[in-house]
Amino acid sequence: MHLKPFDGNHKGTVLIVDDVQSNLTLLSAALKRQGYDIHTALSGKEAMASIQNAIPDVVLLDIMMPDMDGYAVCEYLRNYTLTQDIPVIFVSAIHDASSKVKAFGLGGSDYITKPFQIEEVLVRVDNQLKIRSLQKRLENQNVRLQDELTERRQMEERYFSLFERSNEGMFQSSPEGRFLKVNRALANLYKYASCEDLIAAMTDISTQLYVQPERRQDLIQQLRQQGHILGAISEVYCQDGSTLWITENIYAVRDARGKILHYEGTVQSVEQGAAMSMPQLQLS
Repeated sequence: MHLKPFDGNHKGTVLIVDDVQSNLTLLSAALKRQGYDIHTALSGKEAMASIQNAIPDVVLLDIMMPDMDGYAVCEYLRNYTLTQDIPVIFVSAIHDASSKVKAFGLGGSDYITKPFQIEEVLVRVDNQLKIRSLQKRLENQNVRLQDELTERRQMEERYFSLFERSNEGMFQSSPEGRFLKVNRALANLYKYASCEDLIAAMTDISTQLYVQPERRQDLIQQLRQQGHILGAISEVYCQDGSTLWITENIYAVRDARGKILHYEGTVQSVEQGAAMSMPQLQLS
């Protein structure tokens, strides 16, 4: 089924389906005065033809019609992707509960009994259009959210791939002083058998990693003030008890309110002589 949505700036397009011309005339006049664009159909088949030409925003649908009743029209609409979400308001002289239950069971959005008050019809149409507008807004927000989540997941996957494959030591650490994540290159640099071993063993970076325990506090203070440090030179312990001179680039990662969530950075080894000759961020 090839359907063409209505275009243009208007309050909404209403398709009125009723086999009684006087009902069409009354409803059309009232809705036009409210700024709606109106299409009419005297039968279910005419309604189908109208919908195939252009999709309305809401349908006012009689039930008892000779060639194709309103139930069949509603069921038809609900079976197609492009029309399944159109609000359908049944307008019928049938008052019994079973007919109303059937109408809602087939996907009806509302039910008005004849004889109707035109003010009631106007309010019901307006309500359905508002509900549909909110639904569309939520659907669009969900699409945008899914796109953002997909993009973030892809970025995380690219970062993880870089993190794992890098020849440079990389880490994330908590403000409290534990490693949250390390890569294989850092574990090798500190002579640990695995990343997991390094993370498990290092419960206090200040005292277990840095030869001078106050070194980390010096770095933390500068990170709080500046947000990042480039080329920090420090002496650290390896797993076997030996020591190593390293240079670190460290960044403070904050939340929207500015609170530090964690630190992340890169680590490389340097020769002792080169480390002692480098002026930036020397040990205090």
